[in-house]
Amino acid sequence: MQEIIIDAAPAWRGLGSLFTRLGRDLGRSLTLARRIFIRDLKARYRQSILGYIWVLLPSVLTTYAFVFLANQSILKGGSTDLPYPLFVLIGSLLWQTWIDAINIPLRTFRSLKRIIEKSQFPPEGILLASLNEIVFNSAVRALVILVAIIYFGVALKVALFFSFIGLIGLVLVGLIIGLLLVPIASLFKDVEQGLPVFLTFLFYISPVAYAAPVGQMRWYCQYNPVIFFINFVRSSLVMVTTEEFLVVCGIVVVMLLVTLVAWVIYRLSIPYLIERL
Repeated sequence: MQEIIIDAAPAWRGLGSLFTRLGRDLGRSLTLARRIFIRDLKARYRQSILGYIWVLLPSVLTTYAFVFLANQSILKGGSTDLPYPLFVLIGSLLWQTWIDAINIPLRTFRSLKRIIEKSQFPPEGILLASLNEIVFNSAVRALVILVAIIYFGVALKVALFFSFIGLIGLVLVGLIIGLLLVPIASLFKDVEQGLPVFLTFLFYISPVAYAAPVGQMRWYCQYNPVIFFINFVRSSLVMVTTEEFLVVCGIVVVMLLVTLVAWVIYRLSIPYLIERL
């Protein structure tokens, strides 16, 4: 029988001990996370007529709405280097990917918090299960984008492969926000209620479905990492210089380091969340 010693000392004594435990629990969570991902994926679409189409439907309907408004001269999409329907579709799919990276960790933690309370469930299992679903949804959307590129007759270039770096950066930005929101959303229901409203507001003021403005909102577009990565992915279909690619790679490395910090904060908050829930 395994002996478990419970004392008042913290579970980690220094950064070395902390990262050792994080790595060990991450390894323990691999199989568990895969099972949670498969279970949740089947449960989510088991009684759905459209099934996995729901991964794409919100972005497709958004694209249709903006294209319709632009054709009716109600909305000015601005000058774009890509065909406007393709421009909107890529932006909408990437935006939804970012939304997933925020929402999926929150949803997964909410569905498993009772298990965490009653067992020695490693918190990294939630992180990996969320990451599995994010990668799955992103892969489906990337395939649709590739088909759309071919359909609209846009020439496939080597720079297209650079777009995956931008996609990784976009996912990391969302994952950072999602991990940091897990403890806050668990204590305050306002986050769950207000987050969809706030994200919808951000979508309409962000150049996702229209060209970047040149007026007072230009600063918002320049320093918003989400818009930066979305624009990089779209521009990679036209032309990307080596300097731009290296800058994006540098930013992604920074995002990886910030993700590590968010992971540590998330992990350290779990024991306190269990006490409060």
